[in-house]
Amino acid sequence: MLIMNEGYYDISCFYAEQAVQIRIKAYMLRNLGFIPRIHGIRDLLSIIYKYTRDERIMEFISENKNLLKELEEGYTETRYGSIDYTEEDAKECLNIMEKLFNLI
Repeated sequence: MLIMNEGYYDISCFYAEQAVQIRIKAYMLRNLGFIPRIHGIRDLLSIIYKYTRDERIMEFISENKNLLKELEEGYTETRYGSIDYTEEDAKECLNIMEKLFNLI
């Protein structure tokens, strides 16, 4: 949050994506016994659904499809692209991160 408050919106999105990815993988290791070698948030959530059949996962993916895509792009674009993120973008990344933390 401090980074976003200082105007580093791109880094805020990057860190949000990393936090979500690590949280999901920790859940998978603890509950499924493995960590896949993929990084996409939507792909990871789909694997959790495949093994748990928890409908909340599919509902979350469906309801937040665009935000999840933006979160994933926050990782890629911050590292390899030249997109300038706004304060609103950073807030959305942090918001979807919080929602995912509550889900997982």
